[in-house]
Amino acid sequence: MFAMTNLNISLPDSMIEFIDEQVKNKYYRTPSEYNIHHLIL
Repeated sequence: MFAMTNLNISLPDSMIEFIDEQVKNKYYRTPSEYNIHHLIL
């Protein structure tokens, strides 16, 4: 079994607005989903 940990990141306001818009347009379910998807890719 894998250990789980939290990761906190700080983003500029403009990036937060962009991510919120992506979630609002249903490209992602949550801001966290957007962040993880793009960190992995």
